Amino acid sequence: WYVKPMQGQVEQQLLETGRWEDIDVLKVAHHGSEGSSTSAFLSVVRPEIAVISVGDGNRYGHPHFPTLERLEDVGAEVHRTDLEGTVRIWTDGDRVRVLSGE
Repeated sequence: WYVKPMQGQVEQQLLETGRWEDIDVLKVAHHGSEGSSTSAFLSVVRPEIAVISVGDGNRYGHPHFPTLERLEDVGAEVHRTDLEGTVRIWTDGDRVRVLSGE
């Protein structure tokens, strides 16, 4: 039998370390499933850019709409591999650029 882990448990553990705030880029967990990127987590880390690695037309329906809404609510610029192809992040240590569609 299978026991589903508590959704957001790892994010809560990360928040408890007190070292996560205002990040530039978030690789969204679990292909953007409904249990990933909780409101509590996103309200602290406030990513500028969120990348969702997800297959086009996947049978699970990822990314889920509530996750996309939460990312939008914190102002994240969302990039998805199902829509853009390869998503690469480039930085010189100060600026961050997203390269996609390749």
